Amino acid sequence: IELAPKRNDKIRYTYILAQTLQQVGKNGEALVAYQKVLRLNPAYDMAFSARIQMIALSQKQGDELKRELIKLSKDAKNADYLDQLYFTLGNLEKKDGNIDKAIEYYTLSAKYSKSNSNQKGMSYLVLADYYFSKNDYTRAQAYYDSSYNSLDNTYPEFERIEQKAKYLNSLVENITTIKTEDSLLRVAAMPKEERDALIKAIIANIEVEEQRARAMEQEERNQSLLYQQTQRYRTENTQEGGKWYFYNQASLSYGQSEFQMKWGKRKLEDNWRRKNKRVLSSDEVTVAGTGNASGQEPQKQLSPKTPEYYLVNLPFSDSLKQLSVEKIKNAMLRVAEIYEVNLSDYNEAKAAYLKLAQRFAEQDIAANAYYRLYRMASQYNRQDDAALFRSTLITNYPKSPYAILLSNPAYFEQLSKQQNEGEALYQKAYEFYTKGQLSEALSIVQGGLAKTKNTPLEPKFMLLEALCQAKTAELKVFKTSLSNLAANFPKTEEGQLAEVMLKQVEQRELQLISGQTDLDIAPVTPQTEIQASIYSATDGEHMFVMLVPKRSNINQTKFNIISFNVDEFLDADLNVANQPFTDYIEMITCTGLKDKQTAIKYFKMISKEPKVFAGLKPTDYQMFVISIDNFARFLSDKSIPDYLNFFKANYKTE
Repeated sequence: IELAPKRNDKIRYTYILAQTLQQVGKNGEALVAYQKVLRLNPAYDMAFSARIQMIALSQKQGDELKRELIKLSKDAKNADYLDQLYFTLGNLEKKDGNIDKAIEYYTLSAKYSKSNSNQKGMSYLVLADYYFSKNDYTRAQAYYDSSYNSLDNTYPEFERIEQKAKYLNSLVENITTIKTEDSLLRVAAMPKEERDALIKAIIANIEVEEQRARAMEQEERNQSLLYQQTQRYRTENTQEGGKWYFYNQASLSYGQSEFQMKWGKRKLEDNWRRKNKRVLSSDEVTVAGTGNASGQEPQKQLSPKTPEYYLVNLPFSDSLKQLSVEKIKNAMLRVAEIYEVNLSDYNEAKAAYLKLAQRFAEQDIAANAYYRLYRMASQYNRQDDAALFRSTLITNYPKSPYAILLSNPAYFEQLSKQQNEGEALYQKAYEFYTKGQLSEALSIVQGGLAKTKNTPLEPKFMLLEALCQAKTAELKVFKTSLSNLAANFPKTEEGQLAEVMLKQVEQRELQLISGQTDLDIAPVTPQTEIQASIYSATDGEHMFVMLVPKRSNINQTKFNIISFNVDEFLDADLNVANQPFTDYIEMITCTGLKDKQTAIKYFKMISKEPKVFAGLKPTDYQMFVISIDNFARFLSDKSIPDYLNFFKANYKTE
């Protein structure tokens, strides 16, 4: 301080000295140092901060101290420093044990923090640590995440906050997955009438809420109009000529009311006129009516006031139900692991593993859960729990590797022998595959899968099984096998290869269905498909669907369909739109076909019009007609061959 070359440096060093003395508990010396800071006439923000610390270090106690801070908060000059005031008040209430009041002040501190993001982050952090200490992980996650996004990475505890935010985000994400998939399964299992009633009620609630919002907006506009008239009268009877607009309170109030009358109350933010506040890049900005940067029109999104919006993600088919259950199973295991490993919360981890084991009691994952419970109980010296979990595992799952591990000391030696047998089976199956003897290869693969469960060989057998199915089974079966392998073994070489293959299949799906491929897709008889179909025959409203590659000229094809509609179905109220079907396929729809007979007539006529398909190869597209009810199931199932088989069996278009 003595050698500081400039006045500002002297002020800064004196302030740092005061902070340091306060941190090491020399409160009397710290108070003197803060007084020196004020005598040096610092900038207002530093002076204000020094005054707050001096109040906290003063002899004032309890309510008197709080009243002094609250008095400061009511001074208009301190509006930009309310975050510091409320944070200090929060600390005082917390020190006195008034945790509810402290939470209120910390929340206000974060709310009123405008330019000091570190102060906001500190307020969020105190709340995050409090809820974490109470094992309220959902609330703690929200506050850690906000703290992480507010604090600078030079903050002393930044790494701890980042780590906690990371695994709590994962915890909440997996809990959300469980709730979402359970809800989807429950709604999909409802009788159609009950499900339709539920969706109708949801849509009705949305419409009621929209009406309420419109009524409130209209009321605000009416109040603004009344306010405007009052201000206009005052302006006419008040002489404030010569003042700049923003110094003229009457003019300012009049302008504000006029704005609110037109736009309503708006938050001060960028792009305030847009519902979607995302800033567009120059590549995304297009002239209205000219389509987007890629030459395609903006994708039409389903409205939350249409039944299709709620039906599209429901798992109606067995494969989708199984996929949903797998998501739940994996999420439940991940939740339990986070409680055990990251949070070291024995009780929550125990409850999570037990819930997993009880829900999937007949599956291998239950044995895994009980083994983890046994290992965790032993680690925490909960001997009674450990004995119970060990007994349950050995009694209920005696053939699982975990039970064998606990009851048989020579298990690892046997496991090595099993691995050698599995490798021999794999080599034999692979030789049959390379020779084209696929049925023999599949037979050995199925036996190998049973023997190598939960070993490094399992994904290898799964990949070989999928490769055999590529030439012996339906495309849907092949895709499902690849999807299961990629989902269950994402970090293995086989799982990553399956992911790549799945994307390649999806890119070429229309060609594969057309038969323009080296994959030999086994035919399925119409009768077999109808028995297992998720679709039902109906005579209600229909639509025409055309699936084309995204690389094609979609706008031109839509124009061709519209031209056909004008020429042949001018009196019908038909609407042509498009939306993504997969990452590689675009779906063009024509709605408004009143019944099945009209739909069949439309399909026959458009099939014979070559102009509609100009620029497309016959193997590049698939088309069909479908009822509105079946369309929702089709969007959910996404299996093109399944619906094409149903279509061919139920719609006579030849």
